[in-house]
Amino acid sequence: MKKLDNQHNQNHIMGTLQWFIFLLANSIALPIVVGGLFHLTTEEIFYLMQRTFFVVGISSFLQGWLGHRLPIADGPAGSWVGVFTVLAYATAGQDQLHI
Repeated sequence: MKKLDNQHNQNHIMGTLQWFIFLLANSIALPIVVGGLFHLTTEEIFYLMQRTFFVVGISSFLQGWLGHRLPIADGPAGSWVGVFTVLAYATAGQDQLHI
């Protein structure tokens, strides 16, 4: 029985580590991509990353404490990058019209 508990703990630790690495990578990459699309300065991207980490931390804490308690990535959604890309190109096109 003790060996089974040890195996369960190892699987739980590995799943937690995998979830954390995915969430961290996603939280780092998306602010950089979105900042590049909107031609933000390095300092503005830094502040965007800070706010992203803050919101991800708070939302992960709340979902673990009050929410569903499942290892679901509560970070920035990659599917929104397409929307931000369209918005960036639409605003860039408006700047070039000189109306």
